[in-house]
Amino acid sequence: MDDKVFRKMGEVLAFAKFGEDTMKKGQNAMTKAFGEEFVTDFNKKNNAQIETLYEIANAHGKENVMCEKSEKTFIKFEKMRDVYLHDEWNDAIEIMEWLGFFEGAAIVHWSLIIGLSTKLDMAELLDIAKQGKAFHQDLLHAVTSKIAQ
Repeated sequence: MDDKVFRKMGEVLAFAKFGEDTMKKGQNAMTKAFGEEFVTDFNKKNNAQIETLYEIANAHGKENVMCEKSEKTFIKFEKMRDVYLHDEWNDAIEIMEWLGFFEGAAIVHWSLIIGLSTKLDMAELLDIAKQGKAFHQDLLHAVTSKIAQ
């Protein structure tokens, strides 16, 4: 199978791992803004995405392709976030502004995975892609609703 789909999976894996990192660093502010249940639910769903992506890549013998791309993408995200947020990890508004950008990009990337998995008839990837897109759409909605308040 073409490595392109696994490189794209690496990008969405980077979104998941980076989301985990961002939530961990901003946990106090995000818990204040959204509540502990929101943060716990985020972590649970996000970790499930990570596990499923690894399972799919392993099943096709492409974990190294996916992970290599994920690591490079994570570094790019980190540079962007650090420029944007600096050290404002206790400011929920700043974190939510960053998440507006980040979640929109995640939705686009998961949409691409939906298209690729449909084209390649990869049902297991299509399922997680639909869940991933919905997850990030829900997060974007939560962030935009909360920031409007």
